[in-house]
Amino acid sequence: MINQNQKKREPRVALSAEQVAQLKKIKHYKEIVAISNFKKTKSYKYLNIICVLCFIIYIELILCYLGPCNYSIYEINKVNVNYSGKVNSNQQPLISTLKITDTQNKITTLVIEDFIDIPEVGSKFNIGKDYIFGKQIKANIQGYESSFRVQRFSPVLFLSCFLSVLCIILFVYNLNHQSHSLTALSLINSMAVLSFCFI
Repeated sequence: MINQNQKKREPRVALSAEQVAQLKKIKHYKEIVAISNFKKTKSYKYLNIICVLCFIIYIELILCYLGPCNYSIYEINKVNVNYSGKVNSNQQPLISTLKITDTQNKITTLVIEDFIDIPEVGSKFNIGKDYIFGKQIKANIQGYESSFRVQRFSPVLFLSCFLSVLCIILFVYNLNHQSHSLTALSLINSMAVLSFCFI
């Protein structure tokens, strides 16, 4: 049974506006000191360098996809077509992907998603690669002005776009001044760039 003579907890005294403002100033000052101390560490410098280098790689891959890249000419030896099941008004089927085998027996799968004629055996096609990793990005088929994305590049392109936006947000909102957010993004960037070597 609870002792009735037990003292009750004293009610909390509400802080005045001046005391609340003072506490906020102290908290803000501690945050500034913590950020200042973190900026002096080697980990801050190295982690930011990792993020910047990865961001440069993402932009390079995106720009190579959208613009000029390192092209090599190949000759078609065999073509396998994958149709999507759709047809146009001329009853021409929509080609989903083309699996092209060149004369060196290298297989390249292109994302088409268009109504095109199947390229003939012996015709030429150019494969564009980026300048850093040498990854196959897109291809130009003889007789067509537009480029077609290499299927294996699709996840690389998605990650490059997503993580480049994430890096921009990190730096715009100064999240790289926080050790936890900077470390997390550095690890994500490192794993993504390393994965590019195996995709």
